[in-house]
Amino acid sequence: MNKNAALTNDWIIGQVALDRLASDRSDPYLSPDEAHQAMNLVLPALLYWETTGRHWKWSRTVLIAMADIVPYLFNPLAPVNTWGEVDNRDYAVAGYEQMRAEMGNTPRWFSLNKVYVYWFELKNYQGKNKGIHELEKRLNALCQPYRLALKRIKPRP
Repeated sequence: MNKNAALTNDWIIGQVALDRLASDRSDPYLSPDEAHQAMNLVLPALLYWETTGRHWKWSRTVLIAMADIVPYLFNPLAPVNTWGEVDNRDYAVAGYEQMRAEMGNTPRWFSLNKVYVYWFELKNYQGKNKGIHELEKRLNALCQPYRLALKRIKPRP
């Protein structure tokens, strides 16, 4: 399949998913692929409206709602002390441990919004713990487009 056909297929998946969300109230769930493709359609559309000056007062709400349904699968995290010395009073250590506790011992799905919240807790970590730094980099990469859009689309009265 060439690149254009694959892109068109992704758009179709996203559009069908958005249509189903809008029309079928009995099935509000999307597969991970559908959710990612729908977000890939919604995010640039919202940003386009912002850059053209056509502000829609629900843009931020729609962006956050979409982030709540876009899932990412995480494998269980190793205990934070596996990666080196830790200061248990550090908020980043607490955030890492909270995510680890929520995840348990099996792979677990987290929404993009939750990924963003965890990234926010880890972003200013100044310690030397390799596990926390690696997790922060991964969360940063996953939530960067959402985070930048959220920053750009200001709340409207």
